[in-house]
Amino acid sequence: MAAASGAEPSVLKKFFADSSAPEPVITFLLQPRSDGGFGLESVSDFASVFKETDYEDKLQSEVLDKVEAHKTDLIALARLRAAWQLARSELTKACKKRVDGAPDPDWDTPLPQDDELRRSEEFNEAYDYYACEVEAAPA
Repeated sequence: MAAASGAEPSVLKKFFADSSAPEPVITFLLQPRSDGGFGLESVSDFASVFKETDYEDKLQSEVLDKVEAHKTDLIALARLRAAWQLARSELTKACKKRVDGAPDPDWDTPLPQDDELRRSEEFNEAYDYYACEVEAAPA
C-alpha cells in the first residue's frame, strides 16, 4: 500500500475492477473531489477512509447514494463491502509486517509449477537462452 504515485490510480482502478464494482461507481471513487468525485488515490486510502464500525453505512451513504444508477444496488454494495474488507486486511497485514519487521511469508513459498515453467519459458525467449543438459555442460 504505497503512497499515491503515478501508478497507484491504475492499481486502484484494477483493484475495483477485480472486485466487479460497477464502472460508474469506480469512476466516482477515482474522480477528484474538485470534479464532484470521491477522490481516492490509493488502495490504502480506500481502506482508511471509513472506520471499521460504520464502513457499510458509509459505503451506502457516501458512495452509492451519490451514483444515481446504483443508489439501491445491493450487489454493488456487497462488492464494495468485500473490496473494503480486502483492502483493510491487506493494509492491516502490511502495517503489522512493517511493525514486526518480519519478512513476508509469501517470499518463502515456492511458485506453483506452471508459473515457474511459464516464467522460465519467458526468460528463455527474452534472452535467447538455452540451458545445456548437465551431462553436456563443460566441466
